[in-house]
Amino acid sequence: MIKSLKRQRIAIFEGVEVLGDTLAKLLTKLRQLSSGTVIDEKGEYRIIDQYVRDYFQGRKIAVFYVFKSELEMLKEVFPCWTQSPEEFQHHRIKCSWDSSAVRLDTADALVFFNLEFSYLPWE
Repeated sequence: MIKSLKRQRIAIFEGVEVLGDTLAKLLTKLRQLSSGTVIDEKGEYRIIDQYVRDYFQGRKIAVFYVFKSELEMLKEVFPCWTQSPEEFQHHRIKCSWDSSAVRLDTADALVFFNLEFSYLPWE
């Protein structure tokens, strides 16, 4: 899909178009695809890949994400998740979103599912 989008500025997923008809839109769609999701031209998000689930299966992870569709995908892929720092810290909850409020020393792994362009989150 990435190759098609880069070359032709269009990709088809499950019969629905994904367009990169402007440079800004192309960059956004490429970023989405690289993390395993994409929002199609109907405005619906699509799950493309479940690599993170398979690779980190059985481990307690904290996940950093960017797009709302990534959060929705992560919720679907990981059955046990929380946004509560207390639950994550004191239990074997497998996933936590919005990791900025969580003590990360109890996590087995940190996953940067996608990164912002802005410097602030990197800081």
